Amino acid sequence: MNAYCLMCRTGNELDVIRIVSKYAPELTVLSPTRILPEKISGQWRDREKALLPGYVFLYTDLDFHPSIRRMSRHFFKYLSYELGSRQLYGNDKAYADWIYQHHGKIQPSRILTEGDRLRVIDGPLQDQVGTIIKLDKHKRRVWVKIEFDGHQRVICLGAQFVDTIDSIDSSVVARSDTQA
Repeated sequence: MNAYCLMCRTGNELDVIRIVSKYAPELTVLSPTRILPEKISGQWRDREKALLPGYVFLYTDLDFHPSIRRMSRHFFKYLSYELGSRQLYGNDKAYADWIYQHHGKIQPSRILTEGDRLRVIDGPLQDQVGTIIKLDKHKRRVWVKIEFDGHQRVICLGAQFVDTIDSIDSSVVARSDTQA
């Protein structure tokens, strides 16, 4: 499946999805969101927020995608590479596929911290590696630096934390050590 990334006006991702879905139904269109637990009136509730504000992903089995430039005034441009290619590849394609695999909704994950590096050991982020920038156990949030589009991006995720290595199955630790 081919993947493309659109840049659009921040806050108008859902408008772009609606318009593209209407005029190009052969495309799967996702704006990735993260589910963040928030404490409201003493109760934990899940809240959905944009994972990458201003970005929308297109997926198609077609070799060439239709021109959607004129479909929305909120659409700015495609992410493209030096040679003008718009189709995602390498780490960007892997990231887009990961978003597609989770239907654009990233649930909180359990993570293991090692200083300022993190390895996700469970949940939808299991196959992601990043660097912890900030950690707030009280609000169950973690700010993680992950590579996307050839740049390091900081994203805030809801998370459940594992405090000690003893609480993790040793085979999981050994497997992730060999992948790092």
